[in-house]
Amino acid sequence: MTWEEMYTRIQRLEQEVHSLRRDNCLLQEQVNQIKPIAIEHITYKVQELHVETLSGTLNVGLASQAMVEDMNGFVDEITEKFGTNLEINPGRNSTQEKSSNKKEGA
Repeated sequence: MTWEEMYTRIQRLEQEVHSLRRDNCLLQEQVNQIKPIAIEHITYKVQELHVETLSGTLNVGLASQAMVEDMNGFVDEITEKFGTNLEINPGRNSTQEKSSNKKEGA
């Protein structure tokens, strides 16, 4: 590569760097002009959803890996405070519940 070719290439690279810097400045200005969006309130309209298939497990408020003793203690506390009848049946699955419901209904 000759000196003239190197000089031409360096000039072209300098022009490209200058162009990229200018583009970068313009983009930074555009980003600075963007105002953040503040979402103050979200309303979910669950009743308007159409669900064809629903499967899985929903754990609300309690960890799914809680120890049975901890759960029994929690149930005892609620029973004492609110006078409710709660019962934990570890090992009972949906198949057993369905079959017991059928027996009760018969």
